[in-house]
Amino acid sequence: MAALHLKGLPMLSRTLLRRSLVASLTAVVASLCLYWRAGFIGRAWQADAQYGVVISKNVMVPMRDGVRLATDVCRPAVNGVPAPGKFPTILERTPYGKTAGWATYFVSHGYVAVAQDVRGRFDSEGSWRPHRDDGNDGFDTAKWIGEQPWSDGGIGTVGTSYPGGTQHALALANPPYLKTMIPVDAMSDYGRYGVRHNGAFELRWLNWIFNLGLPEGAHPARDPRVREALVRLGEQVREYAKGLPLRRGMTPLKLAPDYEAWLVEAMSHGDYDDFWKNCGADVTAHVAEYKDIPVYLLGGWYDSWGAQTA
Repeated sequence: MAALHLKGLPMLSRTLLRRSLVASLTAVVASLCLYWRAGFIGRAWQADAQYGVVISKNVMVPMRDGVRLATDVCRPAVNGVPAPGKFPTILERTPYGKTAGWATYFVSHGYVAVAQDVRGRFDSEGSWRPHRDDGNDGFDTAKWIGEQPWSDGGIGTVGTSYPGGTQHALALANPPYLKTMIPVDAMSDYGRYGVRHNGAFELRWLNWIFNLGLPEGAHPARDPRVREALVRLGEQVREYAKGLPLRRGMTPLKLAPDYEAWLVEAMSHGDYDDFWKNCGADVTAHVAEYKDIPVYLLGGWYDSWGAQTA
């Protein structure tokens, strides 16, 4: 491999290149995480583990408005007891149900892994509003992590699609302790592309919002009757698409009003207006507020968020 010489570059170029290299190395860590989940890392890697893993499930982390978010904290352990010392943290915030299966490798090598259900989803309290609360909630979560006795004050974030969007929302909130991020195929600027495309509503989002009633994740589905209705609803997306435009209170999603409200609003705002600019993950409209840290963006040619990644 040829040596990389920075001396002849302008100072700004050298700074940007160094940041890019830091982000690239961080992305390698995230990629290893994905390979670990897929079972591609063999026993030889496991043999290098320094720690065991101890998990505190559903730690209820308080937000500034009193709502508590369910959080799994996976810490390095020795003989089943949390290891002494301070460690860097890898954070993922998701609406799809927090799992820490990806955490084993990293925790065993000296990281704390934190997985959190976003507001209004699964075991977290509050009402779900896609990304609108993720800036403040992410900020409060990062602050909470940084103040824990096991934290060394460094946080990196991971996540794909919606959890990628929670990373952008967090960066826009400019939180303490956040050192780097790896948004993969991340939602952002979706009033421009992704949800609205040059003004047109992408009907696939009917399917997404109907089925995000993953009934075990939607709070209203804790009522068995509502759960059954939401399951049926997810099987009838095409029929509802034939009845556009949808109106609030006029669809079975009225049984899950947080979900219906988002859908109707998203379908009603054809212009790139304040609804989209203040959606919580609009980087373009708020780029000056974005935290100045290394960010490694990963995307695909045909991914929903390819334009944003580019």
